[in-house]
Amino acid sequence: MKRIILFISILLLAKWAAFGQSEPSTYFNIFVPPNNEAVQRNVALVITAVSDSTTFTITDDGMDGDTDDNVQGVLMAGQSYILYIKDNGINDDARYASGGTLKRDGDYFTINSNKIVYASMSTDSDWQHNFVPSVNKKSVGQKFYIYAPKVSSSPRDLNVFAFENNTTISIYKISTVTTLQTGYTNIDFDQKQ
Repeated sequence: MKRIILFISILLLAKWAAFGQSEPSTYFNIFVPPNNEAVQRNVALVITAVSDSTTFTITDDGMDGDTDDNVQGVLMAGQSYILYIKDNGINDDARYASGGTLKRDGDYFTINSNKIVYASMSTDSDWQHNFVPSVNKKSVGQKFYIYAPKVSSSPRDLNVFAFENNTTISIYKISTVTTLQTGYTNIDFDQKQ
């Protein structure tokens, strides 16, 4: 009987863990690995707010010998903070990604926020595919915020899947200026295109 209860408990925990993936939250631990080639497919950590006036802290774990990527700030709904691991003095990405001191070991981050945010890793590449959860913390929803990083040679695609017939989908560009480096995205919902 104890084995059956243990087996059911493990199944329930595994199911709960599967539902917890890729959801917005107020706490994350993320390892951002370096690119393996010096081809300017630069790697970044992306934090995107779901609500206005969201305070966040990115803590660069010091176990690799540097904490140059610590950040604190405030985001508005739909706004992202982009943190390239090549910047801020230590290049934790591939050779020639920046003029900083080359470490090429990636970075491990802890992210805390007072309201839910998305946290993801992204590359300036044509090879990356991501799935973005809705602001309701589920993979199926009616409102999504998506940051699309710089491409290396071909345009990006945005694939949207409808689960009901006669679904109307509207896609708006809310950024006012393209963000291609470490920093905040500039968005304006009144100027959406």
